[in-house]
Amino acid sequence: MRNDPTLKPRRRELRRNQTDAEKALWAYLRSKQFYGMKFFRQYSIGPYILDFYCPTAKLAIELDGGQHNQCENKEYDESRSEYLKAQGIEVTRFWNHEVLLDIQSVLAGLALKVIPSNPPSSPLTLGLNSPLSPLILRGDDGGLKKKGVTLIELLIALVLSSMLTAALYRIFISHQKIYTVQDQVAEMQQNVRIAMGQMTREIRMAGYGGNILAIFGNVNGFTNIITPASEAITVILADEVGELKQNASKGAQQLKVTNASVFNTDKKKYLCLNGLNNYLIQNVATDTITLTAPLAEDHPIHQPVYLVKAISYYIGLSGGKSALRRNENTGGGRQPLAENIESLEFSYFDAKGDVTGNPADVRMVKVTVTARTSGLAPEYKGGDGYRRRTLSSNIKIRNLGL
Repeated sequence: MRNDPTLKPRRRELRRNQTDAEKALWAYLRSKQFYGMKFFRQYSIGPYILDFYCPTAKLAIELDGGQHNQCENKEYDESRSEYLKAQGIEVTRFWNHEVLLDIQSVLAGLALKVIPSNPPSSPLTLGLNSPLSPLILRGDDGGLKKKGVTLIELLIALVLSSMLTAALYRIFISHQKIYTVQDQVAEMQQNVRIAMGQMTREIRMAGYGGNILAIFGNVNGFTNIITPASEAITVILADEVGELKQNASKGAQQLKVTNASVFNTDKKKYLCLNGLNNYLIQNVATDTITLTAPLAEDHPIHQPVYLVKAISYYIGLSGGKSALRRNENTGGGRQPLAENIESLEFSYFDAKGDVTGNPADVRMVKVTVTARTSGLAPEYKGGDGYRRRTLSSNIKIRNLGL
């Protein structure tokens, strides 16, 4: 049952008490402003109330907080998703922090769910009764001429048929070009959104991890939380990679860690606990990590464990194409993040909003990304024949200057 009347009071209560994440996403979905799709909030199907629902796409959107990591909540979410799947409804989930910190990436993910992926077929088919069907010569009585047609009449028919075929071929080719350009534009827009979304998340988190440089001095040779350049940037941050498998007491030097193989004693030797306490690694053996110094405080089981990284972004070549490259400087090399990214520019500002080149004073970074289509658009008369898209974003560094 859709919108069960017995659940109406509960739906009203949920609408009046929306979370910040729900308010942020609803601002983009309401009033058919998202690709013309109608979305409902707090819409019930059977016994379940969905955060958002699009009947046209049969898409349910659920925003989850940290409580959804608990076992009983996971089981409830799984049974709920199975029920909705049986109703032919696809369920898409996002974490609350994803919506609050990077709404553009969330919207880009939703766009892939609601926009048809295949353009309509372009070939044209004509029936025998079409006004454009081949010319059939008939006599005055409406039947076929019994004595055939003259040479002139036959030539006229051939000419008209050739003209018709040429016209249809031009229409077909024109449609194919249009669909090709549309595909290239969609790919370009996706590339520029991916590039901006990834950089925004990691630049915003620069400096997360507490007293990183006070403990380590440098992270793989980088001595500033932000290393600024006009066409490149390197940021140091703590990236969550696992959790403690058991309690760790103050003064201990060994930790039991999930995913411990991520760490080593070379370029991945920088460990951070609870986003505040930093330690160098002396040894890694299966799930046991030995530190060079004893723990300064107690750390409970399941506490997050972070790898401190220095992440660089810049433009480079990938398969002969200009691409945004990302390098964690841990030995894995430069990895292509998004292709056909033509230019990347950074500007740096201090707490007063003035331009600065001093790494210690940076409090905001302006990123400008320009992407272009992978191929030429012959009908596009502007510039060199490539279509381009430019995005800019001002990113406040929340962990600096605290």
